Amino acid sequence: KDLADMHINHPAKRLLLNYKNQGVPAKVTTPHWSPERIRQAIARGPHRSCREHAEFLAEEFVSMIQKGQWTILPFSAVKEFVNLRISPPGVVPQRDRRPRWIVDYSFYDVNEE
Repeated sequence: KDLADMHINHPAKRLLLNYKNQGVPAKVTTPHWSPERIRQAIARGPHRSCREHAEFLAEEFVSMIQKGQWTILPFSAVKEFVNLRISPPGVVPQRDRRPRWIVDYSFYDVNEE
């Protein structure tokens, strides 16, 4: 259930509602990525496991969009963002259950942020 629909007095409710409406700030300490570095990351694309699990990812992403957890923006809308970082997604097969999608924050040293 969405926190906005909950009629409780929780200490974090105001903060969480602000995050819901304004987004969560992402603070980085490393230098801005150059347009060339961003272009290379976009050109590389996702891990090959995404191609192998395209149907699963489509279902996952549609579900998250329908729940209001995600908004999809074209690269042209965000390419000028000052602190833009790109990390390739991937899919990890799971035994006896559905796959799990991940984001590889280590690929471009985003973990170092």
